Amino acid sequence: MTTPARRAIGPWLARNSWVGPLVALVVLYVAFSMLAPDSFPAAGNLRTMIRQTAVVGIAALGMTMVVILGGIDLSVGSIVAFTTVAVAGIAGLMQFSRLTVGDPTVASGLELDIIAAVVIGGGTLSGGEGSVLGSLVGAMLMTEIKTGGTRLGLANWVQEIITGVIIIVAVALDRLRHRKGLGTRD
Repeated sequence: MTTPARRAIGPWLARNSWVGPLVALVVLYVAFSMLAPDSFPAAGNLRTMIRQTAVVGIAALGMTMVVILGGIDLSVGSIVAFTTVAVAGIAGLMQFSRLTVGDPTVASGLELDIIAAVVIGGGTLSGGEGSVLGSLVGAMLMTEIKTGGTRLGLANWVQEIITGVIIIVAVALDRLRHRKGLGTRD
């Protein structure tokens, strides 16, 4: 039986798909702070996480535009292509400001984090849905997972597997949400 509160909250949660990832962000922050109390909650680590989130977050904004518009077609292709290139340029500038060198291989593999950030934030890979706030929360969550994994001594390949599992779970939850009719699409 559905309660009046659940009927009221359901549509709100469907429109605000960033709430679940935000809760996960807080829970993981507390967990990593307990597992690595000397290094994870340190001010220097938080500054580093913010800088790392900037690059993935800005690139995720460009990906969000592509996802919301349902991919590139002829009618909006030029707008999306121009905006996505501009956003990628801004992300590259942020990466350069963090590293102070121009290394074309430094962002290798970053595509997986960007896709994960958008999907975690509520974007759907079939297009038409996504939000800026959700993608930014997803980018913060991905940075937090990578930083926490590094602080715990997890190898990079293990972190990449975790990222892949996160994408699979996020896509499965998105499909389940749409199958149950909680999504905003028809």
